[in-house]
Amino acid sequence: MARKGAHSITEVENIGVSRVSLGPGPMYASMGLLRRIGQELREKGTYGALLTGALTYDELNALAQPKR
Repeated sequence: MARKGAHSITEVENIGVSRVSLGPGPMYASMGLLRRIGQELREKGTYGALLTGALTYDELNALAQPKR
């Protein structure tokens, strides 16, 4: 399961692992981002954390399109 200190994908592939679970990690990361967004809004009144690295509307829609 992916977590801080876990081996890299290359390292686990080299010992024969074929599946890696992220477990609750993506949700924890999302909640951390929400906290940073809220802190910035409250303390500075700015939106940097919200916009940095965010998908555009078109990118999000492209993810939902069937592969051809």
